[in-house]
Amino acid sequence: MDKILNNIEEVLPSDPHFPEVFLNLADKADEVKTIYCIGDIRNLNILHKKAISIVGSRNSTLYGEQMAYDLANTLSDSGWSIISGGAIGIDSWAHFGALESNIGKTVAFIAGGLKNLYPRSNIDLFARIVKSGGLIISENFNEQTNQKHLFLLRNRLIALYSQAAIVIEAAWRSGALSTAAHANRFFRPVGALPGLANCVTSAGTNELIKTNQASLVTSADDIVELASPVGQSLFTAGDDISQKILSVLPKTVFITVEKIAQKTNLSLNIIISKLARLEMSFLVETDGLGWKKANS
Repeated sequence: MDKILNNIEEVLPSDPHFPEVFLNLADKADEVKTIYCIGDIRNLNILHKKAISIVGSRNSTLYGEQMAYDLANTLSDSGWSIISGGAIGIDSWAHFGALESNIGKTVAFIAGGLKNLYPRSNIDLFARIVKSGGLIISENFNEQTNQKHLFLLRNRLIALYSQAAIVIEAAWRSGALSTAAHANRFFRPVGALPGLANCVTSAGTNELIKTNQASLVTSADDIVELASPVGQSLFTAGDDISQKILSVLPKTVFITVEKIAQKTNLSLNIIISKLARLEMSFLVETDGLGWKKANS
């Protein structure tokens, strides 16, 4: 193993470098008590501020791999951090796309401990990530073995650390779908790449789009618009959908996204995307579970 991967640091919530997006989570079950990191911990609280997660099937197709690489590469050239899970398949190609851009950084969230990096076939990739200024992160102690339930828990961190989650390919029971579910729960917009109707690895992504749990994306521009970064004037307070959402939001109590959907007849993903933009414009606020108009 590359010696650089032995430099593991423990970072507590009291540390100034601890990612602020992991603090003050509304649900106690989501609490992040400690993170373990390989890489420059000064980047921990920086790389999430302009970040896109790209996840997908381990049993990826050439189409999915090419799209993951190209989208990550283009987004990285535009200054976005690429977040994924370090797995074979789509995750790896997203990391590679970021690494081979001009300025990009990438972060891999690992399910087990950092002394049990998985998969072992990606050890060279993990070393490249760290050497390029990226990070390898886990919330589990260094010797923790890789267990199935830890991968699902890890996916909430991938969703939290990003401004938007993009699913490239996913079968019906893909773990990538749990990342999308966590992203929706944390009010992060979700995008999905459409695939052939008869392709097993696109069954999950097509269903996300069909059921309005994700927006259809086919380009880096689509993803940037979905993510709506601070400083980008994609939002206008006068657009009809935003006004519709604002019209049903109370001033004194928080209501859930599901309640907003009932009142507006809009899809959850559109509502989440618009709420993110409205929050950036200081027009709405959240308590982590619901939304209301911001105090003026």
